[in-house]
Amino acid sequence: MDSKFIDTMDELNRARSELDLLENKEKDLLENLLHTCKAIKENRKTINAQKAKIDELVSKGPPAIHRLPTELLSRIFTFCIPDPKFPEQPLHQIVGVSRHWRDIVLNDAAFWTSIKVTETQKLSLLKAQLKRSRSAPLYVWVEELYQDHAKLLDILVPHVERWRALIIRRNPDAITKLVIQKINRLRFPSLRRLSIHCSYCTPSVTHPALSPTCVPALQHLSLKYHPLCSPTLTPSQSLTSLILAGDSEGWSFTGNTLHFPLLEELGLHVSMPIPFLEAIIAPNLEDPPYTHTQEWRAPLDQWQNLAALVLQGISNKWLYNDSKLDRNAIVEWLRRRQELGQPRLRVRMIDIWVSHEDSRFPKLCGLLRAYCDLELEHVFTELAGSPIQLDLGDLVSDFIGNISKAYGGTDDLRDAWRDHQMWEQKLNVL
Repeated sequence: MDSKFIDTMDELNRARSELDLLENKEKDLLENLLHTCKAIKENRKTINAQKAKIDELVSKGPPAIHRLPTELLSRIFTFCIPDPKFPEQPLHQIVGVSRHWRDIVLNDAAFWTSIKVTETQKLSLLKAQLKRSRSAPLYVWVEELYQDHAKLLDILVPHVERWRALIIRRNPDAITKLVIQKINRLRFPSLRRLSIHCSYCTPSVTHPALSPTCVPALQHLSLKYHPLCSPTLTPSQSLTSLILAGDSEGWSFTGNTLHFPLLEELGLHVSMPIPFLEAIIAPNLEDPPYTHTQEWRAPLDQWQNLAALVLQGISNKWLYNDSKLDRNAIVEWLRRRQELGQPRLRVRMIDIWVSHEDSRFPKLCGLLRAYCDLELEHVFTELAGSPIQLDLGDLVSDFIGNISKAYGGTDDLRDAWRDHQMWEQKLNVL
């Protein structure tokens, strides 16, 4: 037999053998696939049964609106109260959602700590609020209170150790005096903020309650329009914020005798601030406001860490207290600071009223810029022959022209605008 034929037959046999192997492998794979499909089908039945069980369990549990932890819901409700003084309106909406949410609000003491003592406050509601607040800190507002409702304060006195803030304002003078007399007999171990707003006619009373022994934790103090709001009465070692307003005539201090080691914010709206400013030592105070004063001699020479000064609504007696501008009190004070090697200040002058015919103001600004970084905001001009007063820095020439036409075509406004542009050119040159 031909050898070539034999080789062909051998190759054919091998090919058939390989085909048998492939077919057997395919059969095995199909059998495995069949078993897999059956297993998937059985597993799908099990999955569906498990889902049904879960749905049944979920249906028996609380609704989704109640599933969040109580602590988390309380936290969320807190963010829904924009003004902590008036939580009533947002809380009224919250308690209307479900009984569960209502119970959370009623049982969480944090929602009952804003106490408002006013003529509209009912005694029964005040007692209920104090009961629900349990041992939480209290924030007390005494506002628009009259004699018939003053007894509400007596309900609060047993809880004085929980007072965290006390704000007294917008009350008749006699009530303000009565409230101050009541708190003068108390000690406030947890009080952080105290604000007492009197009127100019409030009868004089002292403030023994402001002693460090009575308010050892006080951090923020605001005394407005009280005739005896002397800073010597304040717990200076703990204060971080101090606001004093009113008549300070008669204050007398020795230099560098008032120590406020933690003070970061100071507001002075008093008639004679210089004695206080010359006596204060406040290493953390960098940007003190200096407004509403009847004095005009320059203070603050001893404040080594002073970085900025705001002069708001400053009067002409400050600006032109001497016929020679280079002798201006502010200029001389800044010059002295420079001569002493003290750091250059950032000075902001805000709400300045000057005549459009006065050429001294640009010259004064040039002198000030030699000794400080001067910033001007809201420089107002009084228009000649017209009662209208405008902030010309916010207007443009075309707008001025339109206003001029509206007032009968007079040239006062347009002339004033040209004067303002001339001032800007002078200030830029200086």
